[in-house]
Amino acid sequence: MSFLLADASIRIAAARIEVMELASRIAHAMATDLEAHTTEAVNYSGAVATQATRDAIQVLGGHGFITDHPVELWYRSAMAMAALDFDPLCTAFEPAL
Repeated sequence: MSFLLADASIRIAAARIEVMELASRIAHAMATDLEAHTTEAVNYSGAVATQATRDAIQVLGGHGFITDHPVELWYRSAMAMAALDFDPLCTAFEPAL
């Protein structure tokens, strides 16, 4: 179980770094290939959220599927976002040059 939790922690940290790098690019108006970076960050973060919550449910065993437990809500939310496959930043954000 410790390896599952350590891997999830590493993946979550990598997703946070990628999102922070994207935010820095947006803040500094680095418009070079911004849509590709946005799509990559959103897809990776969604995959990490899905895998981390799936691993958390495995660690908790049957208790992870009880609807009163927060992990079950996080898992359903991650799966819903993965099912949408929608990147709102690509269509809503236009960088100022």
